[in-house]
Amino acid sequence: MSESESRTVTVSTLDHGDVTTAEPDWCLGHVDVRPEYRCDTGHMGAAHEATYRDHELAVAALVQDPFAELGSRDVGVVVEMGSLSRRMGPTELRELAAVLVDYAETLNDLAVRLTTLRSER
Repeated sequence: MSESESRTVTVSTLDHGDVTTAEPDWCLGHVDVRPEYRCDTGHMGAAHEATYRDHELAVAALVQDPFAELGSRDVGVVVEMGSLSRRMGPTELRELAAVLVDYAETLNDLAVRLTTLRSER
């Protein structure tokens, strides 16, 4: 299902009661979500994580905030970077580099997906 053929979802909000909006096919859903203000209600896709030896390095996911009052309402990708700080030898450094190269490919794949989603509008 493309975004233009999206399904709908009804969510409870603190300031506008029940609000029905289009739900993109990449959204993981809104089950068991506590009510928020309408402007804070949004869609989130699957998390794409980069980890190194049990350290979370980064997380990226498709997001959209259709009722945002500040910032964009367009679909985008949120990226959070971790705080790994440790001394490494050559082997560990190569392992970390391999994780980061693989994750760069994941981010490029998300950029392609995002380009497709934005062109469907």
